[in-house]
Amino acid sequence: MTKDEADELERATLSDSTMSPERATNPDLTAFKERTHLYTVALQFQSIQRVRVALQLSCEGRPEQAPTFIRDKMMEIEKDVVKYMADQAKMFSVWPWLSDIKGIGPRIGGMLLGLIDIRRANTPSALWRYAGLGTSPWCVECNTRLSDRETVCPKCGTAAIHKADRPIKGEKLRYNAKLKKTCFLVARQFIMAGTEPYTGIYREKKAHYLGRGMTAGNADLAARRVAVKIFLVHLWEEWRKAEGLPVRDPYVKTYLGHQDIIPSRNQE
Repeated sequence: MTKDEADELERATLSDSTMSPERATNPDLTAFKERTHLYTVALQFQSIQRVRVALQLSCEGRPEQAPTFIRDKMMEIEKDVVKYMADQAKMFSVWPWLSDIKGIGPRIGGMLLGLIDIRRANTPSALWRYAGLGTSPWCVECNTRLSDRETVCPKCGTAAIHKADRPIKGEKLRYNAKLKKTCFLVARQFIMAGTEPYTGIYREKKAHYLGRGMTAGNADLAARRVAVKIFLVHLWEEWRKAEGLPVRDPYVKTYLGHQDIIPSRNQE
């Protein structure tokens, strides 16, 4: 376990006795602790898996030297941790829907649930931005990111174009890097498991981008981005409904008039 993971675990497991009565009974704080704890356990599960896989790889070709009892014990621990994560995830109202999606297990699901506060994401685009899948206006002439409301560069007058958010040296990160990484894992799981409709979206978009002359690598990443953004829209809608929070039609339907909206599993 890294120092950062250990610090997260310590913060997540602080005793309520160290807090004031007001903070100890604060539902927002309780929800935060539950989410942080679940994400930390998911990270620890990854660490256990890495050690077990490294142990197996180190003994390949030398079966007589393989410490099978250690491998078997670690596999038992993995099963126990998966069961624990599944039990913890049941506390989240959206888990029945999320766990029914092919490719989303307690580990990936726990990381998503542990990183997202659905009450703070009033729109799908807000969730996209927090996950690092949003866009920002840029001036291509000055190679500078503009403020969200600027449509023209104040320095050179060039019309702004929207580009995917990315880290900029000297500026505070605008998104949660851990959630962005988790979304990449989600897209990979969908492709490996053949999860529909997201795999179909990925293939369609990849073919589209290749037809526009993009390289295979860039087309693959762009298609994964689209697929996981559609998934986040579905997650946002189902989670907000499960929590009794208001939902709205997608921006492309309300303001752009699109009618071919891809429904989530519960709407099919």
